[in-house]
Amino acid sequence: MKFNNSLATIILEKLINLGVRDSFFGFDGNFTEDELASITDLTITNCDGLLGISNLKNLKTLKIIGPNLSSFNTSLPTNQILDFSEINKLLNLEKLEIIYDENIEILDIENLDKLTILSLFCNSNLVKVKGLDNKKKLKKIFSIM
Repeated sequence: MKFNNSLATIILEKLINLGVRDSFFGFDGNFTEDELASITDLTITNCDGLLGISNLKNLKTLKIIGPNLSSFNTSLPTNQILDFSEINKLLNLEKLEIIYDENIEILDIENLDKLTILSLFCNSNLVKVKGLDNKKKLKKIFSIM
């Protein structure tokens, strides 16, 4: 299973926090299906891509956070995610939050039939959310651009 390098590091850190992995030592960039299945929620910051996130088959909650550059030092690293299409492959996703991400322009949620909460906060370049009109289970939408 191929993952973007920074995403693999975020997943590894999550697995260590869950007690599934012991440490970063000896990490070769690969995960087992059982390890990936153990992740049900994930917060992504300082990431340069989402390649491989669709391998997290049990992911129910995803939060992507970029820094609010007006309230932080501008030398902080920001997300460099340019392709958000992998999110639409997370078929068990129930909650999606994208906060302060300047790179997102289009968000496709057409395949996310289990989505109940969608929070979009201060994503200044977001112009379109595809599939929003056919979400029967969506209970809460929070959006401030």
